Amino acid sequence: MTAQFNESKNTIGYFYIDNVLPEKLALECAKVFPKPEEMKQLKSIKEFKHVSAQMNRHHRLLEEVIYAFQNEKIVKLIGEICNISSLFPDDSLYAGGLSLMAKDNFLNPHLDNSHDAERERWRVLNLLYYVTPEWEKIMEDI
Repeated sequence: MTAQFNESKNTIGYFYIDNVLPEKLALECAKVFPKPEEMKQLKSIKEFKHVSAQMNRHHRLLEEVIYAFQNEKIVKLIGEICNISSLFPDDSLYAGGLSLMAKDNFLNPHLDNSHDAERERWRVLNLLYYVTPEWEKIMEDI
């Protein structure tokens, strides 16, 4: 992971980890994930997708998983992978939440919000977790 991040960090640094959560937990997240009609639709030249930041409107498991990624051990591990010693979680989840994209949805490349809610710290990383069971089958159908 560190090698993957280091090879890409001079452009848009990234790394990925497959199967971060146990399969049973990931499948449960997919099962309770909100339907498009339970989310806000964003549609513009920049994006076409569904989002929700109001975690209390959805199954508690989704909120617990999102906050698990804010855990000190996880943040420290990501900092080690990216060689960033002073990395902090964003407990407010500013500009965070759930996104749902279906066929014909899109999100153009962009810069995310560069700061926290108080504009006191600069955002240097985004963590995305994809809940996509049967990914291979979906890709075959496209």
